[in-house]
Amino acid sequence: DDDWLNVFERYAEDASSERLQEVWARILSGQIRRPKAFSLQTLRFVSELDETTAALFEKYAPRVLRADFIPNPPKSGLEFTELLQLEDSGLIAGTGGALHKTFDVEGPQCLSFPYKTHHLLIATHKKFVQNVPAILLTRVGLDVYSIIKSTDDIAYARDFAEKLQKDALIYIVYAPLTLSMSSEAAVVLWQKPPDPAPAPPAK
Repeated sequence: DDDWLNVFERYAEDASSERLQEVWARILSGQIRRPKAFSLQTLRFVSELDETTAALFEKYAPRVLRADFIPNPPKSGLEFTELLQLEDSGLIAGTGGALHKTFDVEGPQCLSFPYKTHHLLIATHKKFVQNVPAILLTRVGLDVYSIIKSTDDIAYARDFAEKLQKDALIYIVYAPLTLSMSSEAAVVLWQKPPDPAPAPPAK
């Protein structure tokens, strides 16, 4: 698309830092792999993206689940203030609200909650309904998340797993996306305790 390339070249040549130059390179690579992956709105946003905002978004990227939401966000303190800054920039929405992501599963299933390179595998044995407090990535935020560097951190997976209601669950496993839950690289974060042994009959 000549129009897209003209806009891209105009914006990319003004990138002043190595970090932002890498962002533009990944945008071009993504556009080549998936034409129309990045809108002109996203190009305009990245052209105005400053180093501080980019670094702040990268800080919170390891918390993003399913490429579209941050679960259980803080409601006060420094992190809340930083998330408000990201919302003001247009990357996320719902920082000060009461947004939720609802997961409603009928019967036994194995659910995948992916990060960048790992995912949580959650096995259910009956109907599972979970409302998770969430901050949502905007359309621009989704595009930027897809091209920024981010390293997964099991600490955020543990925090998410701890807050889940577990009456319908069998186990929660953290594993690389390319490996099965039985792999040695998989980490069991929680497992349903065995049913207590029946009491011996009274004599």
